[in-house]
Amino acid sequence: MRTTIKLFRFIPVIIFLLFLITCKKDNKTVNTEIVSPTFAEDSIIIKNLTITNIKHLLSGIPDSTADNYYQKYLGEFKPSLTNKGQFPFVFRVQDKVVDEIKALVISNKDTYVHFILTSNNNKLGLLFESGKRKYFVTDVSKLTEVDSLKLPTMDSDFGTVVYPRMNEIKSKLITSDPKKEGDNSYGNTTDIMIPYKTFDEYQTNTADSVLTLIPGIVTENKTNSNNKSKKHHFTLILAIFPMDANKIFLPPTVYYDDFCLKPPGC
Repeated sequence: MRTTIKLFRFIPVIIFLLFLITCKKDNKTVNTEIVSPTFAEDSIIIKNLTITNIKHLLSGIPDSTADNYYQKYLGEFKPSLTNKGQFPFVFRVQDKVVDEIKALVISNKDTYVHFILTSNNNKLGLLFESGKRKYFVTDVSKLTEVDSLKLPTMDSDFGTVVYPRMNEIKSKLITSDPKKEGDNSYGNTTDIMIPYKTFDEYQTNTADSVLTLIPGIVTENKTNSNNKSKKHHFTLILAIFPMDANKIFLPPTVYYDDFCLKPPGC
């Protein structure tokens, strides 16, 4: 599902994203390299923005469905910018990384862009998988392949630290749902697969531009191919923010379907 949003209604989020862009390092894309789970990320220094201010900047997504998803996430996961926070406000993906993801998808003839939830220093992180290889999606301008020997440790950390909290929240929401909607017979989301045609709507260019994956919680009683309810599951909202040659943000496009959530499969 896609909604084109007028620019003036999204000024708070745009200001925040513009601030993030100004903090980018001028890294050049290199061939993917294998790294350990302890990987370097670009430093984003936020001195003048408090947690309260950030919540305000990312509040009020004009599209009601996307806003409901994100507001539910804010209320339940309580994301934080501090080192103590397990969950992020947004995942930012730089243009050069988008290009690398597209190249791998095309090379491996994938039909989906496959993201896997993981643990990075006991915090929620993202992996991209293609051709049976997994890569960190970080704030640096290149994909970094994960050492396969380290994956079991990462999976264990995710399963014992981050994922239990996600399942706890899902279970609580289902139990307290006034409409008795949701399904507690299986766990929360571990993988999110965005159709490549949707992901490819984002066209990179020579100027800076921003693609963000905004966390959310499904608030509608949708079902998967196994006829299980996806309500109260973790998801991602794909928000595209292109900029023109003068670095002026153009009206964003937001994709807020729950895409393909796993478990238990699509």
